[in-house]
Amino acid sequence: MNWRYVASAATGLAECLLIAGLIFGWPSISFALHSLHYFCFPPPNSASSSVSLNSSISISQTTFTSSQSQTTFTLFPSPSSSSSSIYFQTTSPFLSLPTFSTSSFASPAPSTCPDQDRSLSLAFSIATFAMSFSTLPCGWLLDTYGTWVARAVALVLYCGGAALIACSSPGVSELVYPGTIGIAVGGIMMLITNFQVANLFPRYRATFITAYNGAFDSSASMAVIIKFLWQAGIPLQICFAAISLAFPLLAIRSLILLPRHHIPLPAPPRYRYGLSLLFFKHDLHEEAEEGQAQAPLETQQAPSPTGSGEASLWTCIRSRLFLSHFVWLSILQCRHYLYISTLNPWLSTLSAGDMDKISWYTTLFAIIQSCAWFCAPWNGRLIDLHRQRLLKGRKDVQFAGLGSTIPSLGLTTLLGIAFAGVAAIPKIQAQGLAFCLQVMSRAFLYGGNAAFIAIAFPSAHFGKLFGLMMSASAIPLLLQLPLVSVSQEHPHMVNGVTFALCLLTLIHPVVVDRHYRKLSNSHANSHADEDIFECKSHDV
Repeated sequence: MNWRYVASAATGLAECLLIAGLIFGWPSISFALHSLHYFCFPPPNSASSSVSLNSSISISQTTFTSSQSQTTFTLFPSPSSSSSSIYFQTTSPFLSLPTFSTSSFASPAPSTCPDQDRSLSLAFSIATFAMSFSTLPCGWLLDTYGTWVARAVALVLYCGGAALIACSSPGVSELVYPGTIGIAVGGIMMLITNFQVANLFPRYRATFITAYNGAFDSSASMAVIIKFLWQAGIPLQICFAAISLAFPLLAIRSLILLPRHHIPLPAPPRYRYGLSLLFFKHDLHEEAEEGQAQAPLETQQAPSPTGSGEASLWTCIRSRLFLSHFVWLSILQCRHYLYISTLNPWLSTLSAGDMDKISWYTTLFAIIQSCAWFCAPWNGRLIDLHRQRLLKGRKDVQFAGLGSTIPSLGLTTLLGIAFAGVAAIPKIQAQGLAFCLQVMSRAFLYGGNAAFIAIAFPSAHFGKLFGLMMSASAIPLLLQLPLVSVSQEHPHMVNGVTFALCLLTLIHPVVVDRHYRKLSNSHANSHADEDIFECKSHDV
């Protein structure tokens, strides 16, 4: 086996697993930012904070005033304790509650930072919206200018976003917004450019695509490593600075192990790419022509929504399958992103603000997220096995692919509904099961989305339809903005509404099943008419 093929596949999987999907580990990063008092701005005229320090001596009520710092210290005995207490009451912003915190994991009081959780959730919501909405321009950039140009933009966005977070601090918390957007958009562009590596392995193309999707979801494991390093005493800024310094390694991989333009499907024998283009131009030209000659065989496998092998892009977009799939993906995706963005406030509500429990559950969430790479390929395997069963003894083989997606869509829908239901249970112990269902549901959702578009529509439109689907599904993500605000005060109501919406996704597998049966029956009737006509002609 060609060493370059193996190296491209292995490094692409490592890139998706370790770097590209870092944004999905937001609960772990958000926990660190929350403890560091990011987005914590006490209003200047608000009631001052107080800290109680127990003392073994009695001190009569006395007041001291310092004219230089404009700070007032009021000392009086505590009415609720036999021992005396000293209360420091100050209007100076430099002597607020965070200054007296003795633990790096202590959280400021909700009254001190009323908008902190909302701001942190908003950062994730904006980043995920930008990530989904950018897939269409990312796909256009890749198709028009090639892999190297798209990778250059991806690396600048990703490493630049990490550098912005490295430069942030509680005083300049606003840098987290562009930083998370850069990490999210740059990460999804890395995933899209890595999809073409699957063309080097035609027999296992679907397996590689779903594996890359699963690895992308599992990047949350890197966030928990960052959290552990921060808890060990390494500043959060140093961790993100190290990520931004990975730019040279990622650039070298792009030049050596990825093509300048695109990997053809199927890849011709002795196919060379990367910097070898500069040394094997003649051979590459011949092999590219050979690959182009074989490619049309691959592009005619999927029928159009109308049952014919050819269809315009507009016909596919207007079809019932595309619109139904759009609603299905939008609802389930919105539920997943809303859960991740509000996980820390939800855990805080369920644990009554116990920071030890919140830290433990956010770590558990990130560890379970790392299993997505294992769950995702099973969805593709389910589709392949069902397709083989449908092909046995059937004449409508061109529709077997569409029929094979029905069990996958049904299982993904049930997993999404189960996740939404368990996540709404107001018990912190139930969130462990919700974590498992969430990672399984999301792994099946994105792998199944790519597989369905590739199977249900002509492959000639795959890139445009995939980008349009992901970009359009980002528009409903704007609902996160009001939902995040409402969930701060009414989390149970939001969970109930989103669960009811997830129940509506059961319609999509039914729509696909009815469409498949309609095409199959129409195909069978047309063949029956042809057989009758042939029999009559033979009798004559």
